[in-house]
Amino acid sequence: TPIQQQAVPAFAIFDDDRPTVTITVLIRWLLLFAWLAMTNYQQEHDSDWVAFNLLGAALGVANAHLTWRIVTRCPIAWHHALVLSLLELVVITAGLYTLNGFQNRFYVFYYPAMLGFSLMFPRWVSFGMLAAVIFLYVVMALTVSPTLSVAAYQEKVLFVRVITMVGIVAAGTMLMGWERA
Repeated sequence: TPIQQQAVPAFAIFDDDRPTVTITVLIRWLLLFAWLAMTNYQQEHDSDWVAFNLLGAALGVANAHLTWRIVTRCPIAWHHALVLSLLELVVITAGLYTLNGFQNRFYVFYYPAMLGFSLMFPRWVSFGMLAAVIFLYVVMALTVSPTLSVAAYQEKVLFVRVITMVGIVAAGTMLMGWERA
């Protein structure tokens, strides 16, 4: 039939995750701005400062690449989003391990990163990522100096942070489950 013989138009990209990736890219720019502001405002310029800026710059370059793909209307597939989301989690984790461990306030960057991840990927992938992050975060809290202080009841703080991570990923996966149903 004539319809079957027609070529698929160039604008018809079926496996394009553009809307969700666009939102996460924009939010990531905001978070990168906050990361760099926290890193560079009234801070000593030591090796930790250099490491934090390099981590932020690496994530910025990767985010710029996806921004370019969005602006130029290049296809954006799930693997683009996965690589950048995992890089974001690695950068946050490396930042926590690099400076002050459990006492580092950059842990808050996990929350939007995990929400963005859970909005883009299936439940089993999201909870797998969550388990890995929780494991690394608890190990960091117990081993990287200064570690959490049981005398100061910081195990309660750790519990709240971990439960918040679980709640955020659960909310993201439930939201996506309802939208896809």
